[in-house]
Amino acid sequence: MLLHSAKGFAETALLEARKVTEEIDSTAIWSIAPKAIVNMNFSAELFLKFIWFHYEIEGYSRIHFLDALYEKIPDKIKLEIESEFSKRRNQKLGLTSVKLCFENDPKNMNDDKDIDNLSIEELLKLHSNSFVEWRYHFEKPQGCCIEYNFRLMFIFIQSIISVFNSKGILNEPKVKAP
Repeated sequence: MLLHSAKGFAETALLEARKVTEEIDSTAIWSIAPKAIVNMNFSAELFLKFIWFHYEIEGYSRIHFLDALYEKIPDKIKLEIESEFSKRRNQKLGLTSVKLCFENDPKNMNDDKDIDNLSIEELLKLHSNSFVEWRYHFEKPQGCCIEYNFRLMFIFIQSIISVFNSKGILNEPKVKAP
């Protein structure tokens, strides 16, 4: 059941993330991006939790931060995921990165951060709490800027799926980008 949920959220995220790319210069992005981000992050969280349950990792206490979940998985599995990620990282997939700001201070729109060339650890740290940030962004009276790399996050999810398919563990939840 966990895998089916993770797959469903990944499929929804992919559809919505492609709409973000299409609407990048439109105000419609504000209604599309939160759905894409929340679904993408939740899918990644569920796939990481599957690894926790499969390997019976101790310390599970309803952790939701992607970087914390990833940090505790076995090094051997991390290396396999990272190898798959490296093989796939140049795929375009019709997905983009975004920086969306709603705040009073426009100077925060400009930064030198390159979120298109991140390691898995950097990616998961950047997006660790995006699920919550996008669900409750309205609670920040001063506003905020949130960056999100849909392409690398989907490649991360594909990498987990590929590793477990190669082990014969999943063999069913195939989430593909056509």
